[in-house]
Amino acid sequence: MEVLDGRLTARNRPALMQRLQKVGSPTEVDLDGYDRFVVIGLELSLGVCASIFSKYRCYRHYISDQDFDANVTQLVSDSVFQMALKGLISSTGSIRIVDRLRTATSKPIYIVPQPNPLENFKTIKPETDRQRRAFSKWHPMFPASITNELYQEFCWAATSIAKSHGSVFTEQPAATLNDSFTKSKYGRNKLGDIRHMNAEFGAVCLVDLVAGIAKIEGNHLSNA
Repeated sequence: MEVLDGRLTARNRPALMQRLQKVGSPTEVDLDGYDRFVVIGLELSLGVCASIFSKYRCYRHYISDQDFDANVTQLVSDSVFQMALKGLISSTGSIRIVDRLRTATSKPIYIVPQPNPLENFKTIKPETDRQRRAFSKWHPMFPASITNELYQEFCWAATSIAKSHGSVFTEQPAATLNDSFTKSKYGRNKLGDIRHMNAEFGAVCLVDLVAGIAKIEGNHLSNA
């Protein structure tokens, strides 16, 4: 999407227009009609860490020499790992939208990441090609010490990128997490769907988001 005439619009993207219309979403947003903006998901997730970690590791990530497989992973410095993480975060749809919004408005912008995978993902047996690909990507991060460390790095990098774009990154509510994976009770669909959450999860996140905005902007919120 792009900003034209004070509107965030998909008018020059026919394919995107069709997708938005199909799900009943507006194809244009009048920026003057809102007090603040919340950008949710759009590729911004802990998955960017998993993508890097499946191929590149820092020495501190290794538990033993047996973890090293030259055919799968390569050792990189901490600075290179963090640079790669920031690069992937910056290329997400979320940050691109924030960048477009910030060029057109000075109103507050908040960024909400996609939910972390459900914790039951660590115990199920992959049965479909999609599940097997996801398992291959995520299983190096299953140890709690690794997941927690990388989640902290992700939040640090996302916060830094958001700040550089004049916006605020909001972390997933701690109450929904168990060792940085989302608690299984928040899953929406059948076992094996690790990414889609239920209404209870949405309610917890919304309450947490509004509380966070109130803390930043003050207790009086209009149109929150």
